[in-house]
Amino acid sequence: MGRIKKAYVPEKYLDINELTSVIDEKLQDKDIKCLFSKWLEQGEWKQVIVLNGNTGTARQPLMSQRNLLNGLITLLSRFVVNEQGLSWKNYCKMMHNLPPAQSTCPHSLYIVLINNFFKFASLYTNNEEISHYLRKYRYIFLDNELPKKRKNTINFDVEFIQQNIRTNFPLDSLPHQVITTRWDEWNYQAQNFFVKSKNKFVFSLLERFIEDFRRYNSPNKRKAIFQTHNKFYLIFFEESLSGRKIDKFEDFTEGTFRTQLSYYNSLLKVYNFTLDEKSFYSPFLFLIKVYRFLDQVYVEDTGKHLFDTPTFNVELFNAKDYQRLIEEGYQAVVINPLEEFPESDKWMVITEKRLGWLNRKYVSIDFQKVKNDELRNELKKFVWYGIPDDYRGIQYVNAHLTRLLNDAYEFYEATNKLLYINKVTKTKLFSNEFLFTYYKKLMSRTDFTSQTKDALLSEIKKYLRFYQTEYQIPELVFKQMKFLNEKGYQEGSPMSPKDFVVIRETFREMWQGEDELLFIIFQLSITTPMRIGEILALERDCIISSNDKKGIVRFKSKTSDGRYIEEPFLLETIRLIQRAIELSNSAFEKANNNYKKYVFIGFNQNFTKKQVVHLESRYKAYFEEVIGSLYEEGKIEEKYIPYSARDTLINEVYESVENNEISLTEAKTLTLNSPSVVMRSYLSRKRRTKAYMEAFYEIDINEDPVGTILRDEKQSKPFPPVQENAGLCNSEECIKIDLEEDSYYKCLTCGFFITSLERLPVFEERLKFYKEKEESSSSRIKRLFYKGLAELYATYITEMYVMLEENKNDGSF
Repeated sequence: MGRIKKAYVPEKYLDINELTSVIDEKLQDKDIKCLFSKWLEQGEWKQVIVLNGNTGTARQPLMSQRNLLNGLITLLSRFVVNEQGLSWKNYCKMMHNLPPAQSTCPHSLYIVLINNFFKFASLYTNNEEISHYLRKYRYIFLDNELPKKRKNTINFDVEFIQQNIRTNFPLDSLPHQVITTRWDEWNYQAQNFFVKSKNKFVFSLLERFIEDFRRYNSPNKRKAIFQTHNKFYLIFFEESLSGRKIDKFEDFTEGTFRTQLSYYNSLLKVYNFTLDEKSFYSPFLFLIKVYRFLDQVYVEDTGKHLFDTPTFNVELFNAKDYQRLIEEGYQAVVINPLEEFPESDKWMVITEKRLGWLNRKYVSIDFQKVKNDELRNELKKFVWYGIPDDYRGIQYVNAHLTRLLNDAYEFYEATNKLLYINKVTKTKLFSNEFLFTYYKKLMSRTDFTSQTKDALLSEIKKYLRFYQTEYQIPELVFKQMKFLNEKGYQEGSPMSPKDFVVIRETFREMWQGEDELLFIIFQLSITTPMRIGEILALERDCIISSNDKKGIVRFKSKTSDGRYIEEPFLLETIRLIQRAIELSNSAFEKANNNYKKYVFIGFNQNFTKKQVVHLESRYKAYFEEVIGSLYEEGKIEEKYIPYSARDTLINEVYESVENNEISLTEAKTLTLNSPSVVMRSYLSRKRRTKAYMEAFYEIDINEDPVGTILRDEKQSKPFPPVQENAGLCNSEECIKIDLEEDSYYKCLTCGFFITSLERLPVFEERLKFYKEKEESSSSRIKRLFYKGLAELYATYITEMYVMLEENKNDGSF
């Protein structure tokens, strides 16, 4: 679309014969003199003034025309001494040396006149080489300049900015180093980008990067590529590679990224360029944009990721703290106990599992925070060899294990006045006095919940266990450092029926269109026994089979050690998963290999429709945002987390079993939990434990155990073992020896039978064994026999679960 501008037609035009003496005097080359005279005679300059003049040129037509043409002649005499001088370099020089602007002779008019003359020269010069050159690069010879900022708003080399960045005529550029683009297809004014590159492959990539960035971003985000900072980085992109050979995509690596980042950071200092800490135009963010683009193009061309190593991939590019960690010198590491640990004091540990509610796959550790060098090294060994797969434990290193080591060292120095640690003094570093003092201090903190304190204590114990022999820590210390569990086992945080209705309807209204996938995640979490992580990790081929009533779904469970399990689900669940697969098809087509297998993927709403991401972070963020808003508005009574949906399901299943609203078989299918897990995580009363045992194992528990269950077997005398080590006999001789009772039953139904909580695994294994025997037996008599045994063992297990809970509540275990 052209510019709509009023034309100012002058009453008179200058007689070009008045310029003859000036032309003869200043234009010495006959070819240039002839070319310029021909341009004047054909009168194109008149059209330029008509279309680009202003009120000043209209009021004083002859004076303004004379000044303009005299100025142009002077510029040609300085920079275009012959036809070979009709070059891009001299074109730029002329633009940067225009006569002082006047109301009758604005710079914009000079620029258009110069541009018009060069176009004329490309057509009418007798030099074929020059004509070809001007026509080949005609697209970079623009007729407009970028607006000059009245004030330099950044601390930068002003002259360099004006001459090479904030201009369409970069003085240091060659014609093949200039990329021309427009703000959008409807914007008439183009802009030139200077990319100082001799490498055609690199130049073509950057040319495509600029075009893609302009085309696929919203107007607000699109403007970033036109900013001074990013144009500066583009100029020095090839130089920032520091001589690395780049001939193909695969030549770009984590190494080139770090090399370029280091170079850019040094270059900013050379040009006195400072950035705010939260600047959106840092070298890091620029490089992330470029490398993300390179990866996307590579995926489109090959179907594979260009950057797919654990320490350098697109997922990390999107990570919240990645920029800070890289710029602060953290080394990305993948823990491998078979190798030596890195010497670096700053690690960004890349994990296989996502941490912090599926939020990220890395943990940063700054070992420099450990004041003592030897202790710092020992903490590295512990992380590398002691807890290589314990990613939750690694998260505690920075704040808590570091504090433990520093406190131990300060306590040691304060009591012994020693300035170093060696093998002789190390045994006293973690003295009983210090450990008990530290434990008491931790347990008395009011800003930690009991669950947090127990979690921290667990990690501290792991460290002390790892070095128990070396530090000579008595076993008594570990026994005395007890877990709190002041409130006993938690029953979960299910949504109340009233709150659930409000939350469900709010989500239903909000999550439509592309966000319907989020509502499906919520529906699955509230109607199936799958954990939220298991739902989000569903793969596109997870439906193994289905019919008109139900289907089989394959997924990895939290308790399956990374192996797939297969479980039956109702047809409604199968349809929800199929709908999710259908909704995510467009994202699947553009997804990289990291995300391509998952059901719940979509487009990154913060970057571009070409960027495919997993929906885990978006679901969590939206869930918490909506719950927070509903709570603040008084529409719900409690705040909930995404996992509350599963708590709600299990709570409803339990209530339905108790109220005889669903069958025991349905209860088992709907929960996928062992009784011990339910007791530990959701149940807190004996009747619930009993009810769930009955539901899960499809048995009846009508009596309490006849024998005695001890909390600690040390309370008992060394009686002989009975019932294949299930317990002990407290009688000098068998009182049932003459009774016609099966030997499998005799001891368990005897009042002299003694067992303990330590033998719980034996009972659980027997119960499982006899249930399998019952189900596989073809004989009715055998089935009844094994069923009776299963119920007998279940009676003891139920009581043991209750006693375990009581032990936790009173802190005696």
